[in-house]
Amino acid sequence: MKKKSMFLLIVLSIALCGPVGAKDVLINESLNENIAQRTLLYFKALQDGDINTIKQFLSHDIYYKNRALLEQNKSYSEFLRNYYKNIVFKVKKIVANNNFYIVHVAMQSANGKQSIIHLRLQPSMDNFDNVESWKIEDLIEDFLKE
Repeated sequence: MKKKSMFLLIVLSIALCGPVGAKDVLINESLNENIAQRTLLYFKALQDGDINTIKQFLSHDIYYKNRALLEQNKSYSEFLRNYYKNIVFKVKKIVANNNFYIVHVAMQSANGKQSIIHLRLQPSMDNFDNVESWKIEDLIEDFLKE
């Protein structure tokens, strides 16, 4: 009986509240546009191989994990320019989730291959309204079929 009661409580909680942490919040149009523009500036820096600009977008943790690549690999900038040369980026969706934002960016190559990149942006707690102070906390790429 306890198992059945617990199961019903869990099902009811999910039905009423949705999955934990997956509550979408509406974003005003102006903020949405600012986030999209800021995100596309990051991808422009990737296409340009602009390491200094790329570093400005990264959280401390992401930067630290990639520090050797960003600081010591002299050919990384050229690699980025070649890798992202004919890629088209488009922000598809922005979802607010508690104190961070998930930005879904479509990436399409000249040969038709597509993938979606999910960026988790963390607003600066001391400067929440300044989108330029937000940092990329996580990045996940989903490869899609042609």
